[in-house]
Amino acid sequence: MPDPNILDKSKYGASWYSNEIAVKEANIFTVANSEELQSKINEAQNGDIIALNAGVIKFLNR
Repeated sequence: MPDPNILDKSKYGASWYSNEIAVKEANIFTVANSEELQSKINEAQNGDIIALNAGVIKFLNR
């Protein structure tokens, strides 16, 4: 199996730019209605999880 660290990234690209993405803990939001769902969608960051409680969530056309 090839070494995944074979490329010395310090030798390539601009020194002031890094494409490394820091790993962060995902937030898990549980919602029970459409208002909570919209609020958590607005609040969520990349990688977060929004879990829906069992039941029916109705959306109004605004």
